[in-house]
Amino acid sequence: MGLLLPTLLLAYRTSHHATTRSTPFELMFGRDPCLLEDVLFSIPGAVEDPSQYAEVLKNRMQQAHARVLQYMEIQQQRQKEYYDEGVRCD
Repeated sequence: MGLLLPTLLLAYRTSHHATTRSTPFELMFGRDPCLLEDVLFSIPGAVEDPSQYAEVLKNRMQQAHARVLQYMEIQQQRQKEYYDEGVRCD
């Protein structure tokens, strides 16, 4: 199990979640992860000016936060409707 744990964590952290519609990695770091396949196949990432990186990252994180809040409200409403269908007031 000890050898599988890092692989399982990578899978979890890079999978899109139904409620947030984002990956935990993206929400934590404000970007997609650089995986081995990206390095092997030389998939170029966005090259940003280091002096502007902090501002770009801040904007990305604010947009992600706002987007996740919106998606969470939608999911909460869906879950409430689902729950209310099963509750009977006699």
